[in-house]
Amino acid sequence: MDMRRIIFSFITVVILSGACHSQEVMTDNLPGLKKNAINLTLGFGGLYLTGLCNYERMVYEIPRSFVSSLWLRAGLGPWLAWEEDGMNYFSSLMIMTGRNKSHFEFSAGIMVMHTSYDNYNTVLPAGNIGYRLQKPGSGFAFRAGAGWPEAGYVSIGLCF
Repeated sequence: MDMRRIIFSFITVVILSGACHSQEVMTDNLPGLKKNAINLTLGFGGLYLTGLCNYERMVYEIPRSFVSSLWLRAGLGPWLAWEEDGMNYFSSLMIMTGRNKSHFEFSAGIMVMHTSYDNYNTVLPAGNIGYRLQKPGSGFAFRAGAGWPEAGYVSIGLCF
């Protein structure tokens, strides 16, 4: 056999073995949650109001567990309080439960609250606990809950 045929056969086997999965069994036929989400959030609490834009990325999915996935979240947005205003910048790690369309989410992280009046930054903890309606495979998410910097919040999102 000539050397070109051996090399061609070897390359063909390597390429096809990476593309084929023999006898892989899927335990459920449902699509999973989309790995990225962008949410617009409106938070309110007494004399405090905030609007946030969040980007979320699923970093780990846990099959057959009460905790279904781990996400990283980063966001920013303006806040307004009695005679003060500024910007919030935050990031957090989120734990999501549930396998179907209803999920509970818990997050903890850190935020920087910038106050416009005296140009001052404060570093504070961030976190939330809430409900999330996101059907597996769907491009839409609805969130509601309580946390900081959101206070009480409602949110709509695009998943991709």
